[in-house]
Amino acid sequence: MTGRGRPKSEHTTQAEAAKHIGLSITGFRNLVDGGAVPKPGPGVSLDDVRLAAFAHYRERAGRWATGTTGTRNLQDERARHASAQADKLEAELDLARGDTVRVGEQLEILGVQDEALRVRLLALGVRLCQQLATQSDPEAVCEVLEAAVRSAMQGAVGAIPNEDEAAA
Repeated sequence: MTGRGRPKSEHTTQAEAAKHIGLSITGFRNLVDGGAVPKPGPGVSLDDVRLAAFAHYRERAGRWATGTTGTRNLQDERARHASAQADKLEAELDLARGDTVRVGEQLEILGVQDEALRVRLLALGVRLCQQLATQSDPEAVCEVLEAAVRSAMQGAVGAIPNEDEAAA
């Protein structure tokens, strides 16, 4: 008898072996193709597959921790993680000090102001049509429109200095 009380005459399938070590069939096949675990078949038990997989992962973890993988090591990863944590803390402090703002909050505020401005600007046509119909001077029409638009913007968004205040 081999793994899990199975008679030696029955062989383990790839699906059973993959499930036994917690992998998808594709992931298991990648391990088999890489030579990390034996291909299930006659004489190969689930225990054999599990032990081979553990040995493979243990060996990979050892290479990673000592930095022999060629791309990264544990010390570098710890330094990168510490740097990321410091960056996150700095961003949180900037937010608390008011040096930065949350984009979502600003979009919400601007959305409210945008809606108020849109409503005020759309109402200008009805409000000014009689007054503009009596004007014959194009400059007077421009002055009336500019004053009305400025008034709408000041009411919707906040105080916008007019040209006289800006020059002073």
